[in-house]
Order: sequence, then C-alpha cells, then structure tokens
Amino acid sequence: MRKKQQLGKRIIDIETQGKKNLEQIKKIELEAKDISCEIKQMDNQDLDEDDISAIQNMKDGYEKDFKEAHSQESKEAREQLCEGADHVEKEVAEGIQGVSDVRKRAEHIEHISDVGRENAQMEMERMDQSAKEYREFVEEALKMKKQMEEALRRGEEELQKIFD
Repeated sequence: MRKKQQLGKRIIDIETQGKKNLEQIKKIELEAKDISCEIKQMDNQDLDEDDISAIQNMKDGYEKDFKEAHSQESKEAREQLCEGADHVEKEVAEGIQGVSDVRKRAEHIEHISDVGRENAQMEMERMDQSAKEYREFVEEALKMKKQMEEALRRGEEELQKIFD
C-alpha cells in the first residue's frame, strides 16, 4: 500500500503545484487587464502624434512583456506537469508490471496442486484489484494533465484578447 500512497501523494503534489502555477498566471492576466484598461482610458484628444505614439509604444511594451511573462509561467507549469505526470506514469507502469508478474506466477502455482488453489485464486483477485488501482492513478494523472493544459490554453487566449 505504501507505493500507492506515495503515488497518491505525488498526484496531489502535482495538482497543488499546478494550482499555484495557474494562480500566478491568473495574477498576470489580472494585472494585464488592469493596465490595458488604464491605457485605454487615457484621453488622447489633446495629444499630438508623438504623445499618441508614446502611448501606443507603452501599450505594445506592456503587451509584449505580459505575453512573455505569461508564456514563461505557462512553459514552467507545463514542464512541471509533464515531468510529474511522466514520473507517475513510469511508477505506475512498474507497479502494474510487478503485479502482472506476481499474478502470472500465482496462475502457474495454482495449476501445480489443488491444495491451496482457493488461496491463490483469492490473491490473484487482489492482484487484479491492485492493477486496477494503478490504472486509476494513470487516469487521474492524465485527467489532471488535460485539465491543466486546457486551463493554460484558455489563459493564453484570454491574454491575447486583453490588449486588442
């Protein structure tokens, strides 16, 4: 059970880190919205071309910097997520392989003698359950990865709209 508990904890840690990354990205988006709104509210009726150009340059500079910051945060979030999910998948694959090996050995032993056969069958059922639990870890990690990717994509789209 210890290995599965560690996998569960690792998934929770990955999810927690992902939420922190998304919070940081949301903070960048909110700051970008605030700045964009302030820039749009600047009254440029009484300004000459150079002043209007300066405002546009300021807007362009903010847009560029916010997009870079957002992109960097998204990249780090993806790297951490992929690294964590890959690690979980590797551990799960090892766990499933171990369970499979034990189950095959139990099947072999089951056919040697009638004595103890029920016990072997019961333990094979436990191995099947264990393999199912490992597969659920993979499903959880993949689901989390997909949700994070979707949140990052939506964030990128949202940031794109802010300075338009």
